Amino acid sequence: MAYEKDAGKADVEFKFSAQGQFMMLTIENRLNHTLYLDAGMRIPKRSEFFKTTILPVRAKLAGFESWPHPIFELVLRNIRFQPKVAN
Repeated sequence: MAYEKDAGKADVEFKFSAQGQFMMLTIENRLNHTLYLDAGMRIPKRSEFFKTTILPVRAKLAGFESWPHPIFELVLRNIRFQPKVAN
Protein backbone atom coordinates (compact mmCIF):
# COMPACT_ATOMS: atom_id res chain seq x y z
CA MET A 1 0.00 0.00 0.00
CA ALA A 2 1.27 3.47 -0.86
CA TYR A 3 -0.02 7.04 -0.70
CA GLU A 4 -1.56 8.35 -3.95
CA LYS A 5 -1.55 12.14 -4.21
CA ASP A 6 -4.39 12.18 -6.76
CA ALA A 7 -7.41 10.86 -4.80
CA GLY A 8 -9.22 10.03 -8.05
CA LYS A 9 -6.52 7.45 -8.86
CA ALA A 10 -6.39 5.90 -5.38
CA ASP A 11 -7.64 2.35 -4.82
CA VAL A 12 -8.96 3.31 -1.38
CA GLU A 13 -9.94 6.82 -0.31
CA PHE A 14 -10.39 8.00 3.28
CA LYS A 15 -12.27 11.20 4.11
CA PHE A 16 -12.57 12.46 7.67
CA SER A 17 -15.05 15.24 8.35
CA ALA A 18 -16.55 17.10 11.27
CA GLN A 19 -19.75 19.01 11.79
CA GLY A 20 -19.91 20.46 15.28
CA GLN A 21 -19.29 17.60 17.74
CA PHE A 22 -20.19 14.96 15.13
CA MET A 23 -17.28 13.17 13.35
CA MET A 24 -17.50 10.96 10.25
CA LEU A 25 -15.06 8.73 8.39
CA THR A 26 -15.92 7.76 4.81
CA ILE A 27 -13.98 4.91 3.22
CA GLU A 28 -14.34 4.34 -0.52
CA ASN A 29 -13.02 0.94 -1.62
CA ARG A 30 -12.46 0.81 -5.39
CA LEU A 31 -10.78 -2.61 -5.36
CA ASN A 32 -12.18 -6.09 -6.03
CA HIS A 33 -11.37 -7.08 -2.45
CA THR A 34 -13.11 -6.52 0.87
CA LEU A 35 -11.16 -4.06 3.04
CA TYR A 36 -10.62 -4.72 6.76
CA LEU A 37 -8.87 -2.44 9.23
CA ASP A 38 -8.52 -1.76 12.92
CA ALA A 39 -8.72 1.66 14.54
CA GLY A 40 -7.96 3.49 17.73
CA MET A 41 -8.77 7.05 18.71
CA ARG A 42 -7.92 9.72 21.22
CA ILE A 43 -10.52 12.18 22.33
CA PRO A 44 -9.97 15.65 23.81
CA LYS A 45 -8.97 15.83 27.48
CA ARG A 46 -7.94 12.15 27.54
CA SER A 47 -4.42 10.83 26.86
CA GLU A 48 -5.17 7.14 26.27
CA PHE A 49 -6.23 5.49 23.02
CA PHE A 50 -9.62 3.83 22.78
CA LYS A 51 -10.28 0.96 20.39
CA THR A 52 -13.10 1.65 17.95
CA THR A 53 -14.75 -0.63 15.44
CA ILE A 54 -14.55 -0.05 11.70
CA LEU A 55 -16.83 -2.33 9.70
CA PRO A 56 -15.40 -4.13 6.64
CA VAL A 57 -15.89 -2.27 3.35
CA ARG A 58 -16.90 -4.64 0.58
CA ALA A 59 -15.42 -4.51 -2.91
CA LYS A 60 -16.45 -1.50 -5.02
CA LEU A 61 -18.49 0.04 -2.17
CA ALA A 62 -18.15 2.77 0.44
CA GLY A 63 -18.37 2.52 4.20
CA PHE A 64 -19.31 5.16 6.75
CA GLU A 65 -18.35 5.33 10.42
CA SER A 66 -19.54 8.11 12.71
CA TRP A 67 -19.03 9.21 16.29
CA PRO A 68 -21.15 11.66 18.32
CA HIS A 69 -18.09 13.30 19.91
CA PRO A 70 -14.91 15.06 18.76
CA ILE A 71 -11.87 12.94 17.92
CA PHE A 72 -8.42 14.41 18.47
CA GLU A 73 -6.57 11.60 16.67
CA LEU A 74 -7.72 8.55 14.66
CA VAL A 75 -5.20 5.82 13.89
CA LEU A 76 -5.98 3.21 11.22
CA ARG A 77 -3.81 0.09 11.32
CA ASN A 78 -3.66 -3.55 10.29
CA ILE A 79 -5.14 -2.70 6.88
CA ARG A 80 -5.81 -5.90 4.98
CA PHE A 81 -7.79 -7.19 2.02
CA GLN A 82 -9.71 -10.37 1.31
CA PRO A 83 -10.31 -11.48 -2.30
CA LYS A 84 -13.90 -11.26 -3.50
CA VAL A 85 -15.63 -14.64 -3.20
CA ALA A 86 -17.46 -15.81 -6.34
CA ASN A 87 -21.14 -16.72 -5.86
